[in-house]
Amino acid sequence: MRRLYPIASVLVLATLAGSSWTKAQDKEQARETLNGRGAVVRLYVGWKADPKAYTTLTVALDGLDVLFDAVEQAAGESVPEDAAVVVVPDDQQDSLIAEVMDGCLFGEPYSPGGRITLWPGVVPWVQLNPCLFKDALDQPIPNAEVEILLSDDPRFYGADCQLWIANARIDENGRMWSPKASASCKLFSFLFTVIHPDCGPVPALSHYSSSQPGGDHLLTVGALPKDQWCVFLDALGNPLPGADVKLFRGWVWKSTSELLGQASPLDESGRLCPPPWCPLLDDCCLVVSDPNYGTAIVEPYDKMFPAIQPPLTTCVVPLVSRESDANERSLRGTVIDDSGAPVVGAVVTCGRVTVPGGTRLRAFFGGSYLSGKCAKALTDKQGQFVMHLPLANSDGTLGRMVPLDATYEVGIEAPEDSGLEPFYGLLPAGQEHTITMATISPGPKSFTGVLLFQDEDGIVNDPAKLGQITLTIHVTLADGHWREHTYSNGSWTQQEELPFGTYCATGEWDGILHVFGPVEVTADSPERVVLTVSEIRSAETTYSGRVIHGVTGQPISQALVMQRPWPSQIAAELSDERFMQVFYFGPEAAANGELLQFLEEDIGWRITRTDNDGHFEIALPTSQQDNPETSIVAIRENFLGSELQSRFLQAQTDDTATVLLPDMKLFPAGIVVLDPCVPEPEVLSVENQVRFLYATPADDPRSWVADLWATPVANQGVSVFRRYDLPINRLQSVYVPADVTLTLTIGRRVEQSAPVVMEGVRLEQGEVLDLGSVQFPQAIQVVVQAIDSAGKPLEGIAIRCLPDGLDTANRTAVTDIEGCAHVYVPPHSQGRLVAEYYDEETQTTIREGIAYRVAGEEDGGKEFVLQLSDEFLDGLVASK
Repeated sequence: MRRLYPIASVLVLATLAGSSWTKAQDKEQARETLNGRGAVVRLYVGWKADPKAYTTLTVALDGLDVLFDAVEQAAGESVPEDAAVVVVPDDQQDSLIAEVMDGCLFGEPYSPGGRITLWPGVVPWVQLNPCLFKDALDQPIPNAEVEILLSDDPRFYGADCQLWIANARIDENGRMWSPKASASCKLFSFLFTVIHPDCGPVPALSHYSSSQPGGDHLLTVGALPKDQWCVFLDALGNPLPGADVKLFRGWVWKSTSELLGQASPLDESGRLCPPPWCPLLDDCCLVVSDPNYGTAIVEPYDKMFPAIQPPLTTCVVPLVSRESDANERSLRGTVIDDSGAPVVGAVVTCGRVTVPGGTRLRAFFGGSYLSGKCAKALTDKQGQFVMHLPLANSDGTLGRMVPLDATYEVGIEAPEDSGLEPFYGLLPAGQEHTITMATISPGPKSFTGVLLFQDEDGIVNDPAKLGQITLTIHVTLADGHWREHTYSNGSWTQQEELPFGTYCATGEWDGILHVFGPVEVTADSPERVVLTVSEIRSAETTYSGRVIHGVTGQPISQALVMQRPWPSQIAAELSDERFMQVFYFGPEAAANGELLQFLEEDIGWRITRTDNDGHFEIALPTSQQDNPETSIVAIRENFLGSELQSRFLQAQTDDTATVLLPDMKLFPAGIVVLDPCVPEPEVLSVENQVRFLYATPADDPRSWVADLWATPVANQGVSVFRRYDLPINRLQSVYVPADVTLTLTIGRRVEQSAPVVMEGVRLEQGEVLDLGSVQFPQAIQVVVQAIDSAGKPLEGIAIRCLPDGLDTANRTAVTDIEGCAHVYVPPHSQGRLVAEYYDEETQTTIREGIAYRVAGEEDGGKEFVLQLSDEFLDGLVASK
């Protein structure tokens, strides 16, 4: 008959351990004492299907030994080879046998002629420690029931044998005394399955290798309390009860990802019971499917840095119910190949929708994500897919429907083995689309041949010269965009394959710049592609110019002239502080001798000084003169700098081929000291910078003020060198024009923030205005309702705030189904609220708008009505 082990048994085992028998009697005496006594033995048959499948037998001992032949005789039938024999102290009817066992279990796989000797011997030291059970959040699990399994390995995934021994209960602190097993037997380890109150049976993973004698035996349980389970929401913020979820390994979806476990249904609240092997849902992608919604991919941390993340609490699924009103704004379609067959398992991606006029709405996923994150859907067996891009409401929460006239920006990639080209396009919302994916043309997909470079002396074979060649490949993408690949200083020689495209190269040796190509490299190109030199010129270009006072016209001596440094141009490892100094390099650097010494002496950056007449000469690499980042700057302490962008330069040369530069003007500067205080962002982006702007009076008649605002396009490439963007949360100095009345505007780029505006600022040269910590007030939201000429609300219209004066943020919102846009405006400001679009024919921006004026927080929610003309709306729709 089968006997179930009582729940309290483990506690009894703990009290039996420490019996005095083995201290008072030796092994031989125990052997004589127990010989012939009846031991209760468990015979496990069929345990692979049911770990609790055992029969209890009474077997006469041969001394201290349980003979397997006697077990078979007691069973009354032959014993299968995969059976196991276990002797448990609390099963024993004979107290002397239990006392000799000293609280230890004895277990062996069955083998004919085998035996178990009931003498404890050595007990694994980890079993002398209390067990401590913690969940996936590293919190103790109190008062839960535990199944105890005897095994040949303390790891679930390494164990070949698992036999149920007993159930026990963890105390209120997550602890339980460990059972013990004699190491003289092959089955001497224990596995534990916690019956978690919310997650059900969950294996406990042993940290035996990191446990210490006398300490707790830590076991982690891949379980979470129900209130910590991840909730799956559709694109409108509604839970998806009953939807199936499958897990795949990897941060970003790939068609070859490994499936982790079976599909799990969400509960009635749309929550996923966490799988024990991945309880925090980290390093995984999920496929969510429901016949009433569709099938979508969720990448919880897509485009994020692979790092330890907090437990996933919310997953936004880019789907809506087919019964929802929002479904008519979904993206729907069928993907086929050029033979008309459905494409199964194609990934449909979309990160933004565009409304009439060109304004884009980004997908909303909650949390801090980089801007490249996309929503993704999967095609089914018929090649069909559906998606509804999740968007944010005016209050920043999930739930806005895609505007009715929006256009999805879509990319589609078929499985790798399908042989189909990716598709990129703009697909209107609410329509049924059929997308045909073209077969990839036969032949090679990249260039794997030999590149040869031919100069005036023939094919370049010198390894040193080849190591000086930089190869640039211009690739046109399927969506019409382009990408450029640059392989600097011979690194192209280390590539086994290179993308097809337009190949150009430059190489510098013997003081000469060699320009090779361009050559179009395609699948039809020969195995050996030769790039012939197309231009030869000096490797360096010498520039000669003069630095003068922007107001008096007098020469300025000892001004510093250099190529503007960027971190990407410095071939050295930069510390975080040095990176910030170089990235935000401005005219204020003239006062930072330590930074200039680092650039000139440690980096070898070329810095020249003007002579008494303000003249200078500087040589820069010719190959960089057309680079948009390349410019020459002149700086001096307490002056706004001057910057000359070589690509706008109308070059003139003298007899020595030196390029003559227009005068570079330095304007006297005052100094503003400030610390822009911003909450530390979770993700670094340009929006986390602070903009520093200033304006001079429009009616100032002085000619030097006009020169201050000269643009490089209209001024032979020369403009004032100033800093616009400031790093956050650090005290710093910023130069502003001296001897002129200024309006300062300092603000963040995020529309929810308002700038700090200071009027009537006037500083003398070198005078300091210390603003200290600058805090940025919150912008306020006003409501703008857009209506047509008949008074009907207009959905999907982008409304922009144009406050009078300067601003640091793009304050735009799109009208909802009621025609209302919730636009952030700076408090205590006035200006215009406009709808706009760009007219390609006239090359102008067309606007219609209304004036606004707001005070402080009391005007939050103030309503404005913007009536748009039929003519404007026709132009807006046509501008798509």
